[in-house]
Amino acid sequence: MVSKRVRSHTIICSQCHGNGFIKRKQIILQVWNLAISFARIKQCKICNSQGEIKIDETKISNIHVFNDGFDHHGHTIN
Repeated sequence: MVSKRVRSHTIICSQCHGNGFIKRKQIILQVWNLAISFARIKQCKICNSQGEIKIDETKISNIHVFNDGFDHHGHTIN
């Protein structure tokens, strides 16, 4: 019997940018240029706080690649 090996790849999480957590700045009071704020830190639910997402090659075939400079909403890609 021949076993077929499925290769897996890792990509950096687009939500937390590889940190594993999301840091949101919440402004309490702002007057002109002065602001009182604090940072709210939450664990990333997309990658389970790992910073990377593992994808099998079977899932990669379903991802569309746009080479014309536009994304699927019609916005230009920089």
